[in-house]
Amino acid sequence: PGPIRSSLEAFGDRVGLAYQIRNDLGGLEGDPEADDFPDLDAGKRTLVLLQAHDRLGESGRQALLDALDAAPGPDRR
Repeated sequence: PGPIRSSLEAFGDRVGLAYQIRNDLGGLEGDPEADDFPDLDAGKRTLVLLQAHDRLGESGRQALLDALDAAPGPDRR
């Protein structure tokens, strides 16, 4: 591929990643008692949760992993 194609592919990768991060953050906004959190409720391992995992202490990491391994639904929150 030529340099223009390579540049466009790199740009598209970055735009796609930015969109996914924004989508993941949007999926965590709201009231945990009233709103839907489809990614979290489904146990999806998103970039946001990976970053949280990396920043949590050992007990927080374990709590996050336990929640993600729980049955799908609002109990994951």
